[in-house]
Amino acid sequence: MDSHVWNQTDHENGIYPNNYKYSDIRKWLNNDFLQQAFYYDSSLIQTVNVDNSVESTGDSSNPYACEDTQDKVYLLSCKDIRNKDYGFTDDASRIAYDADGNARDHWLRSPNYYVDNARCVSSDGGVVSNLIYYVSSSYGVRPALTRKLD
Repeated sequence: MDSHVWNQTDHENGIYPNNYKYSDIRKWLNNDFLQQAFYYDSSLIQTVNVDNSVESTGDSSNPYACEDTQDKVYLLSCKDIRNKDYGFTDDASRIAYDADGNARDHWLRSPNYYVDNARCVSSDGGVVSNLIYYVSSSYGVRPALTRKLD
């Protein structure tokens, strides 16, 4: 698991810092990360529609939900990280570890209720909405992708 800042770019025209579509982490995942991690053949990674709707944030309303995106590599959402079909059955199944074996907080693509915050999974696997994770901070990255099957 790598670590990265969610967003440091100042946007204008009503684009908030926690807008996943325009985030630095999304650009990094689909460019530098994709090229480095899959330098031998990124054609095996499928471009998919990534659901960034209010429902994906795990909230009934969230003013910072953004448009869906088309990505090869993306962050999981609050809805994804609670999906038992994806293997996330409890907090322990959501824990992500770095190369040294340490559990780490890691980013989700879901915005929080504050304009400069995004959601994370804590190092104990909890998905909490009341912790402050500033998009300008660096936390773990747990990339997700869809692989093409022959």
